[in-house]
Parts: sequence; structure tokens; C-alpha cells
Amino acid sequence: MPAGILIAIREYLPSVGGAQNQASLLARGLARRGFEVEIVTARLKPEWPTKEKEQGVAIHRLPSPGVKFWGTLLYLLHLALFLLKRRRDFQIIHAFMFKETGIAAAVIGKMLGKKIVVGPTGAGASGDVAFLRKKRKSGWPGQIYYMSARIALHLIDAFIAISKEIKGELVHFGIPKEKIHLIPTGTPIPEKLIPGDEARSALSLTRSPILLFAGRLAPEKGLGFLLKAWKDVLKKFPQAQLLILGEGAEKERLLAQAQNLGLGESVAFKGVVKDVSVFLAAADLFVLPSLAEGMPVALLEAMASGLPAIATRVSGTEEVITSGKDGILMEARDVQGLSQAIIDLLANKALRRRLSSAARKTVNKRFSLELMVESHLQLYRQVLRRPL
Repeated sequence: MPAGILIAIREYLPSVGGAQNQASLLARGLARRGFEVEIVTARLKPEWPTKEKEQGVAIHRLPSPGVKFWGTLLYLLHLALFLLKRRRDFQIIHAFMFKETGIAAAVIGKMLGKKIVVGPTGAGASGDVAFLRKKRKSGWPGQIYYMSARIALHLIDAFIAISKEIKGELVHFGIPKEKIHLIPTGTPIPEKLIPGDEARSALSLTRSPILLFAGRLAPEKGLGFLLKAWKDVLKKFPQAQLLILGEGAEKERLLAQAQNLGLGESVAFKGVVKDVSVFLAAADLFVLPSLAEGMPVALLEAMASGLPAIATRVSGTEEVITSGKDGILMEARDVQGLSQAIIDLLANKALRRRLSSAARKTVNKRFSLELMVESHLQLYRQVLRRPL
């Protein structure tokens, strides 16, 4: 029987984010290949089921009250009990994020004789390493957290870096290079694309052209700069539409900013949507104005769907896009440069068509879901030192 694999991630679907998306894709990809794979996560909302099964993957949600310190402590206690109770059912624990779940999985899992794989998901100021360094300077609870991470890193068998920048941060944090494995994010590549006219009709979109952003509404996503740039875009394309998909802490501030800029109906906040593909098909251009990224899942999804993209030149995006070949890269925080890039690309249909074709080829060659799953299996075989 194939080795049992447990994926541990504190925030999982229906909570939205790149890590959640990747954990789901990896788990389902492993299950399709016949592996026993389960997910253990936190039950962040009372209406979420404590246990369910989705496409062959069992999902276990552990209690995690909203109280900041005690909620985390209770979640970790339940995680420890879960690992102890189910210790005979898996050989590998793969934790997403080098935070409390990864630290606990390393310490408890190693005591149980399991192989431990941990994958930090962010880079730069919003990354896992930066988070741990801040903990070190935040008083005695943070210092205990930091020291626990220091202990855990010696117990972890392998780290997964989804970008070269994350790999560099891990090395600088003191993790041996031979323990770090570069496995980029993967995404499904649709075989058949939805016609644009059909998608726009289904969404009742009447304005044109259409720009799309998808992701968490968080400070590091740089949406405030996009809204400022959008005001200039409207001078050239007064009927243009900016669709913003996602939720997050920045939503109210962004709504107020859009109102203060007088953007009116040209900007629509659509929240979390179940089917992103129809929005990708409806759009003429994808924009990712991030200030920091690990490996941007939303960008890969857009490129896989043949949507030409403009992204800021930060960490993970530079490893995805070759500017001018399969997308356009801009400097972060450059409002004028961003607005001009959007205007130029909207005005050049031939360039959009060329970037669209090249983008799909890039994702198919380097960031496919199949490649990501196979790379993980190779790593699991390596840490187990036996075939799976």
C-alpha cells in the first residue's frame, strides 16, 4: 500500500488563499494517483463541518476558537492529539507554512517517528521567515515561538521552496541548502477555453475592455496603486471595467479609496467566486500589482487560461514572466508606469494575442499541476528512502 501522507495546514478551504489552493490541488493530485492522503486543518467557523471527504481526500477540522493566543494553543493541543491518535495511518507529514502548524508537526511528528516536510509560502516582508524574525522581537511569547522554530528546523527532513527568493531566505535563516527543494507552484491547464463573448454574457458585463484582479485583499497585493492607476486608464478607455475578486482586511479601505477617486461603476468588487474560469474568460487583461509574492497562484491561473498579464517585478512573478515574451513586468508602486502599461496593452490586440499564446506555453512547460505533483512524489521518495 502506498505511504500515507498527511497534509497539515491551519487555514484551508473554504478560506481563500494561494496556500489553501495549492494544498487542495496537491492532495487531490496525490489521491488520483492512488495515494492515501488526508488533510488536517482548523475549524475557523462554526458552520464548517468537522469532517468531510472531497474527491477522495478526507478533511479533518480541529477546534480553533477566535481568541488569538488561547485559540492557537487549543488548536495545537488538538493537533497533537490527532497526530498521536492517527500515528499508524501515515508516514509523511507535509505542513504548509513554517509557522505554528509546521513547528508543531515537526516536533510531535518526529517524536512519533514520521518524516517531516514543510513548505513556507510567502516571501519578503509578508513571508514566513520575516514573520519569525518579528516574533523574536515581540516579547517573551514571541521569543518562545521563535526558539521553537529554531528547534523545529533541525527536526524537519525537507523544506519546499516555491520560489528562488524563498529558498534564499531559508538559507539565510540557517537551513542547510541540501534540505531545501525548489518546487514551483502548479496549476491545472484548461484544455478548452470559454469564449469571451459567452463569458461576458453569462456575467452580464456590458462595459469594455475588462481588467481582472484575483487574490486576497491584503496590503501586500498593492491594490491601492492599481486603483490610482485605474483613474488614468479611464481617461483613455472611459467604458473600461475593473473586476476585483477576493476578500480580505483591506476591502473597506479599498472601497473608500475607489469612492474618493470617483471611479464609480468602473470598479466592481465581486468577493469570493466559486468559478474563476468564467471571469478569466471574460477579461481582456489580468493585473497583479503586488508588493511581494511567494509564487502567485492567481497569475499562473490567468496565464494558463490564455489571459495576457501585467505584474509587478517582485520575487515570484519574476520567476514566472519573461517580460515582453509571455507577459509584462512593471516596477512595484509605479502608478504612472502601471497605468501606461495597461493603456498600451489594451490598445495593442496583436501583442495581447501573442502574450496569451506564450503564457499558456510557459505554464504548460514549467508550472503544470502534473509536474508539481510528480516533483512532490520524488521528494517524498527521497525522504522515505524507498519507493512509494
